[in-house]
Amino acid sequence: MVIDLSIFNVILMLCKRIPIILIMIYLIGVTNNIPSLNGLEGSPREENSSNISLSDDYISHGQISITNDEMFAKYFFEGDGTVDSPFLIQGLNITTIATCILICNTSKYVLISDCWLKSGDKMFGFYDTMGTTVLSAVNVSSGILVYSVLPNTISITNNVFVEGTQAVSAHSLNGILITDNIVYDTRILSFDVTNIQLINNEFHDGSIDVLYFNDSEINSNSFFEGGIYVMHSFNLTIHGNYAKGGYRGIYLRDSDFNLIAWNILINQEYGLTLAASHHNIIHHNTFINNTQQAVDMGAYNIWYDSETLEGNWWSDYNGTGVYTFDYDATDYYPLTFPEEDSNLIEVIALIVTLTLVIVGFSTVTILYLRKRKNLV
Repeated sequence: MVIDLSIFNVILMLCKRIPIILIMIYLIGVTNNIPSLNGLEGSPREENSSNISLSDDYISHGQISITNDEMFAKYFFEGDGTVDSPFLIQGLNITTIATCILICNTSKYVLISDCWLKSGDKMFGFYDTMGTTVLSAVNVSSGILVYSVLPNTISITNNVFVEGTQAVSAHSLNGILITDNIVYDTRILSFDVTNIQLINNEFHDGSIDVLYFNDSEINSNSFFEGGIYVMHSFNLTIHGNYAKGGYRGIYLRDSDFNLIAWNILINQEYGLTLAASHHNIIHHNTFINNTQQAVDMGAYNIWYDSETLEGNWWSDYNGTGVYTFDYDATDYYPLTFPEEDSNLIEVIALIVTLTLVIVGFSTVTILYLRKRKNLV
């Protein structure tokens, strides 16, 4: 009896290469859909100068000042700002030393979209880093200034703001959506408001500054040389933001009962600061190479998720025990690895284990057959 062992030699050769083949397949899949370092959707955001829009792409227009519902007729705006299609302000280039668009004391639904706005000279104010009030937003130029309007009637989306004192100033109102805007060398300022959504805006040397800003969201914004400054504000969700470079990534003063989660803070002088701020919950944030990762000058702040018992990821954590910072502030459940790295290690370990089993079984089978061949 003659047994052809060539097929078993081929099987053995393939089995020995299974770890490499499977790992390569897995890595290709991972790199096609890389999660960010702390589980946010998409990869960590990078600055993209191609997003800069030129004012020549828009229709040149003068200042817009609407201080009651009757004044909308002056500008001949068409609908669709919705509810039953009031007004759309779109595609305009407004450059002025004063405020580009002012809307106040109105009840109509308005969408401001795809405009290029440059207002006034850049100046700093409202409050400094120590929380001192300096000037009122009403008295300085803004790209868009909105106040005293009916709730949820104003949406500001997909605009480009260049320099000026403020990109958007929103105050004394309840409900406004500010999303998908690009801001260069200025800030979005909001005070004395509730139920505001600041979502997916991109800042280049700019910031979000809020005061008396309650029951609102600051989510999925990107900052390159900038960050988020919060004062006297409560019940905020600050989630999924990305801040790289600059002085402070996220700064809270006199602000309590806020959730700060799933943010990425990289190469800041101060990653996250809690100044006289209490009862805040901070978890699943990623701190990478900040000069001071975090500062906690408050009380009863919790640096982990009480349900999952998972804290934050720190680039200087040694992997053992708790993570202590700022003298006695403590993350009791620091994350050793970002989630995707941990998953990768587990998958590779499973692949190697299964491969060893397959190779071992194949080797034993071939040795057995060779032994039978010798006996024949």
